[in-house]
Amino acid sequence: MSTFFCQGSIVILLWFLSNKGEIKLGRIGSLILPLMVGAGALLWYNYARFGSIFEFGYGFQLTGFNIHAYINQTYSPAYIPPNVYKYFLNPFEFRQNFPFIKPSLWAGPAWLESHPSQLYYLLAEGITGIFIASPFLILAVVLIKKEIRWFVRALAWSTLLILALTLSFFYATMRYLLDFVPLLTIMAVLGAWEGFQRFGDHPITRFTFRSAALILWLYTCGFSLLLAFSSNLSRFRTFNPELIRQINSFFLQAMH
Repeated sequence: MSTFFCQGSIVILLWFLSNKGEIKLGRIGSLILPLMVGAGALLWYNYARFGSIFEFGYGFQLTGFNIHAYINQTYSPAYIPPNVYKYFLNPFEFRQNFPFIKPSLWAGPAWLESHPSQLYYLLAEGITGIFIASPFLILAVVLIKKEIRWFVRALAWSTLLILALTLSFFYATMRYLLDFVPLLTIMAVLGAWEGFQRFGDHPITRFTFRSAALILWLYTCGFSLLLAFSSNLSRFRTFNPELIRQINSFFLQAMH
């Protein structure tokens, strides 16, 4: 939540600065002052609870191993290459029964397996790359509309900043995608509408682009739903086994 709040504040601030004419300092101050008060309160809370204004509780986490002994190795540029592959290109695995696919722990090239040093956990959790499971997000590159260029820049820089931190972390998991995929989704939707307008006067190009956008959207929605089931299949089997049985029965009958 704090991540999206900061991103929204950055977007609003850039909008203030992009307006032509005189910059009204009162508007900028009304945005920045509450943020400074909130940041000051958070730093005070850190000091009161952990003894340091820069300790947000990260060093006090209880994990599966003693992370405190390797706290200085949790972020490193060496982790970026394998994380790029895992977050963007790592494929899925097929299953015989519903939901038919599941995230793969690692399916990358062998030379990447030994590339990171230090603390990096290659087989942390199963991940399906966003270009494999959510190709609709590729439409974000279509967005170059001049009228909202400041907004696009704000989204792009926010995404790159969060992505740099995520890719530099020693542990990769699909839930970390929530930090930047929503921003990419907004850009992809805007990119799709930009394409609809740009190719609207050419029948063949219009049909091709809209068909491709629709296919990518349906593919992304379908695979996202299946991966949501697959990633939590053990919980469904524990708390609602009848649902899984009925779904499997439905697909078995449909295939026969």
